[in-house]
Amino acid sequence: MNRPKISIITPTYNASATIERVLSSVANQSYEQIEHLIIDGCSTDDTLAIVDGYRQKCPHIRVVSEKDAGIYDAMNKGIDLCSGDWIYFLGSDDLLFSDTIFGELNDEGHLSTDRVIYGNVLILGDTSWATDGARYDGPFDLEKLFRKNICHQAILYPAAVMHKVGYFNKKYFIAADWEYNIRCAAAGELVYVDKIIAKFTGGGKSSAGGIDGIGNDIPRIVADCFHLDLNDPSLYADNSPFRGVVQRLRRRWLAWT
Repeated sequence: MNRPKISIITPTYNASATIERVLSSVANQSYEQIEHLIIDGCSTDDTLAIVDGYRQKCPHIRVVSEKDAGIYDAMNKGIDLCSGDWIYFLGSDDLLFSDTIFGELNDEGHLSTDRVIYGNVLILGDTSWATDGARYDGPFDLEKLFRKNICHQAILYPAAVMHKVGYFNKKYFIAADWEYNIRCAAAGELVYVDKIIAKFTGGGKSSAGGIDGIGNDIPRIVADCFHLDLNDPSLYADNSPFRGVVQRLRRRWLAWT
């Protein structure tokens, strides 16, 4: 049986302090059907020299270095350039949880599905949304996903799903993956796997929280993705995952009228 190929995409910019351990984390995987794309934003430190040193002995590494419009622009470029059956995004200061994690996912049959799979991450250092040592954050139903995001280092996307769902929205320069995961959920694509996929290092933009407007936009994003009719009374029922979203939208509508 053919083993599916996994494309690992790592956006970088002046990541010389951490990129070597990321490259090593991928290179040490027991699962061999991988490629590692480094999408660099024209780093001015030693990032590219370190990557090139690894690339000489690791043919699975590919490098593109050019100006970009931020991390999600780099991730979109990676989607276009990769050749794998599955696509995974690993930050330039994050690590895979173990040397066997991709092999485990394959051997347990998780890579035979045609839907997005997600697990957990182990948090290294405090963030605005999780504390050091936490296991973030279990299965997500819709109501939970509308309140907070799945960590993107915990998610593997079938390439076919990404090509169907489309690109990350660069408007959201901190949390575009949240909007993307809601789109995937609306398409019925999310499946939980009870495993830790990666170690997420606190300290980046997403760790600090920050404001890119997505919090205010979530109700509209949900309504658009799920084609909600605010006049549908079932949406306001206590057991409806959309209840909080439509109530927020209704309050806004009343404030505008």
